Amino acid sequence: MLREEAQWLGKMINSLDEKTVFPLLNLGSSSKIFREKEQPWIDQYLFRSPREKGNLVIHADLKQDCGVINSLYI
Repeated sequence: MLREEAQWLGKMINSLDEKTVFPLLNLGSSSKIFREKEQPWIDQYLFRSPREKGNLVIHADLKQDCGVINSLYI
């Protein structure tokens, strides 16, 4: 995800009523390391604020990795 895309999507998500957005499913999320270290703007603009507010974001991907649920059967 490009930085500008993360900024735009973060603004859109944050403009909505939290009750209608969360819990949020992030499909194709990749790993926690990818979201927070390799492309830190993804966490910065999309997930940090909801996490700090206590809103649930479920990160799911086909691969099994740190910070990822690799099954849609939760």
